[in-house]
Amino acid sequence: MILKFPEPFPDETFYSWIARYHDHSANGLHKFTVRRLYGESPWCAIYGLPTGLEQFCQKLLPLVIYNPEELIENHSLLPYFSSAIPAERLKVVKERMLQASNDQVHGKLGTLTSKIKNFRYLRFCPECLADDTMFMGEPYWHRTHQLPGVLVCPFHEVPTLNSKVDKQNTKHLTYASASQYAQPLLRQKKATVNQRLIAIARSSSELLKAYQPQMTTRMYRSELLETGFNQGQFINQKKLSREFLAYWQPEVLKDIGALPEAGKVNWLRRISSANDKSSNFHPLYHIVVRLFLEQLKQQPATIQPPKPKQSHPCPNSFCTEENKDSGNLVSTHRRKKSGPLHGTIACQCGFSYSCNLEAENLYTGHVISYGSIWEDKFTNFVQTGYTIPQMVEAMSVSRDVIVRKAIELGLKPHWKVKMEARPERSQNIKKRITLERKALKEYRKRHPKQSRVEIRAGMNAGYKFLYRQDKAWLLEHLPPIKQPKPKKELLNWKKRDKDYLQQVKSIVKDLLAQPGKPVKITPNTISKIMGKRNLFSKIALRKIPRTAAYLDQACDPEKYYRRRFQWAKEQLIKNGQIITRSNLIYAACFGYNLSMSQESMIQELLEENHEASYSLPKNKAP
Repeated sequence: MILKFPEPFPDETFYSWIARYHDHSANGLHKFTVRRLYGESPWCAIYGLPTGLEQFCQKLLPLVIYNPEELIENHSLLPYFSSAIPAERLKVVKERMLQASNDQVHGKLGTLTSKIKNFRYLRFCPECLADDTMFMGEPYWHRTHQLPGVLVCPFHEVPTLNSKVDKQNTKHLTYASASQYAQPLLRQKKATVNQRLIAIARSSSELLKAYQPQMTTRMYRSELLETGFNQGQFINQKKLSREFLAYWQPEVLKDIGALPEAGKVNWLRRISSANDKSSNFHPLYHIVVRLFLEQLKQQPATIQPPKPKQSHPCPNSFCTEENKDSGNLVSTHRRKKSGPLHGTIACQCGFSYSCNLEAENLYTGHVISYGSIWEDKFTNFVQTGYTIPQMVEAMSVSRDVIVRKAIELGLKPHWKVKMEARPERSQNIKKRITLERKALKEYRKRHPKQSRVEIRAGMNAGYKFLYRQDKAWLLEHLPPIKQPKPKKELLNWKKRDKDYLQQVKSIVKDLLAQPGKPVKITPNTISKIMGKRNLFSKIALRKIPRTAAYLDQACDPEKYYRRRFQWAKEQLIKNGQIITRSNLIYAACFGYNLSMSQESMIQELLEENHEASYSLPKNKAP
């Protein structure tokens, strides 16, 4: 019975509380303290997420009454992780911490696979140690100092230090109190105090005060789109990475372990994407992103895109305006709510076009009107007799634009008349079809064994012409498609199945006839006797169906249990012992948690024993 137990201090870890009790008690060894508090020795001393709290609170009765859920909220690190996991998973972790087992607590929180690692040593603030000794009577380990990324004390704004308590090499049942072990290591890296690290420490400390609602990535995405990081309906990841690193500095992110990997799909890209997978991200990632977004809201002038220019160059090469930037911005619009800003630019010469004002190259061919000056030049070039290539070079437009504008303006250039009036074209095609058919027949006579692929490579242009103009005739006169040869089986599985079946039957027969304790027949046991270890787990049983069916029948565990109980009954009769349920189970070397089928086997054996007359062996008779 525990007669005296200290009160927990504010922001104290559960580990520190037990360590202070051990110093005040006369238990001597740490394992005696553990047995007195838990009733049994746990696997190890847990630093941040203790378990077995229900049993711990029961051991303190009737001296003091503690609520185990309040201990989790006020003296563990679980509130810190509550902001990054769903409520259902948080409930499961609480239940695990109330139980004696430490199974799956860290796995459910995602800390085992996260790249954010916990500190190797217990950490402390020298100023906090002095204040705790003055106001509380003794120092203790603070929860806030153990959080990942907290390199500065949020209360005194001084660097936190590594103590001599190595969580990896310390004995598993050691409870080291801050009064004895809060001494700085001789070699350690001190963080340079700045406002970024102080903000991280204070935000982390705020998460510890109470359970937080789950933070989602959708919130980050919408805020980034509103603050100028949009690229259409997506996030401009290059701009986000550049601004993010400029604000936090790579050295700071590297010290806290949150530096995004360059050239990869890093955590910053994933947390700002449209997929809502907040449970995959460590709370520290949420903290740095939230602080980054807060400073964006405080300085909107540096984030908002610049106002578009009112004057732009005119792409019309025949523009008569003297000013190079003769194009004026007429109107602006967005094609999507979060898309880039588009504008309509018009010049006095009549040329107007639409463009993306946020892009570097404004004019990309989205022409609304070419204007009268451009169209007059176009008409003049056509009447002069320019060819299409000459028109493309002179007008700085594509071939399709030349043809389309000629139709719109009602012009009939010489090259358009030639394209329309070509009656001999169909006759030329028919003549060439006749020639190519003849060439194909002659080629087939010279190379009768060639396949379709080889004929196409040999004829080349002629084959392509027939395929476009006379495909039906071509397919009729080509050799038939070669069917792929059926794959030959490298092994005769039917014969192998027959051989395996004979060997398995012989081995099973020998095992059943073997004297002494029955041996459990399994596929691995049989394959080991055959000299081929794990044979039936390496090959697909569908290839040896007859052997597989016999293995299912011979390796039935129910048959093995019946043989084992029958052998146990014979041993009891041989040794002159009473045949009871417990004796049968003990002789058969089974546990007492039996299945329903095993219980029915025992019942049958007991009923058989009552029906038959029972007599002691001669050597046991009185």
